[in-house]
Amino acid sequence: MFSPDDQLIGTLCFLDARAEAPILERDIQFLSLLAMRVSAELERERLIEARVAAERATAAHLGEMNDRLLRAAEENRRLTTIVVHDLRQPLATLATLLSLARDAESPEERTECLALLDARLEALSTLVDELLDFSHLGAAPIIPHAERIDLRQMLEECVESFIPEAQVRNVRLVLEVSSEPGEGYVDRAKLFHVLGNLIFNGIKFCHRSPAALPGGGTVVVRTRSCGPSKWGVEVLDDGMGMDTPVLEQIFGEFYQAPGVRDLEAHYGFPPGRGLGLSIVRHLCNLLEIQVSVSSQVGVGTCFSLVIPRGGPEP
Repeated sequence: MFSPDDQLIGTLCFLDARAEAPILERDIQFLSLLAMRVSAELERERLIEARVAAERATAAHLGEMNDRLLRAAEENRRLTTIVVHDLRQPLATLATLLSLARDAESPEERTECLALLDARLEALSTLVDELLDFSHLGAAPIIPHAERIDLRQMLEECVESFIPEAQVRNVRLVLEVSSEPGEGYVDRAKLFHVLGNLIFNGIKFCHRSPAALPGGGTVVVRTRSCGPSKWGVEVLDDGMGMDTPVLEQIFGEFYQAPGVRDLEAHYGFPPGRGLGLSIVRHLCNLLEIQVSVSSQVGVGTCFSLVIPRGGPEP
């Protein structure tokens, strides 16, 4: 038996139980026609199977394309939320600095506020670049640009940029560094972003409760040694603290602890979306920085980072 393109597809055998009767020419013709019919049926079944397989493959491909579109839509939604979150805080700081510059009582104070405005605008530009990195999460991995940095200098710049925000909130912001914190080897912009989120959270939550009068809270940024290859940085506040159920979810996306919205409304903070600490965790994983948190209700909260020291470039 042959296919329409003359490919051998099999052999059809006939058994004749007649002992004496000869096979006539018409018998041979009949058997040949029967073999052709069987070949045609086999070819039809093959074509049907091929068509079904092609349709299944097409359906699977369309399903995969649909899944990709759904993931892309979800990623765009997440990116929009991240953009809104990460732009709201620096814009609020810029508004605070602008207000302080307008109300400055001396040219020196105004000059200082304008210098801080320049620094925050530069940081905001860097943040926009970071958000562009986030927008390409689905297309390509974010590659950190590690460099040797002066840890003390970076901490001083980061803390200084939040002093106006702390002063407006009547919060005491303190930097405590060891005599020689040395170098770190990390992506400076992304680490600045992480610390900025933690400091801003400390300023927001250093009050005892949403009903408490503003003022009196303290946020401390300090360094500690973690052995010959790493530095530790801690951001502490003496605010309301968190219990265990909240701590277990604190790094989750879109999670907000009970009472946070009341606190934000009470003190005039822009309403958050529960993304700040999830971004912190994501960036720390990217930078291979260990991040942890400890807290006690009514006592305060401490976020800890373990950062690689300066060393030979990989």
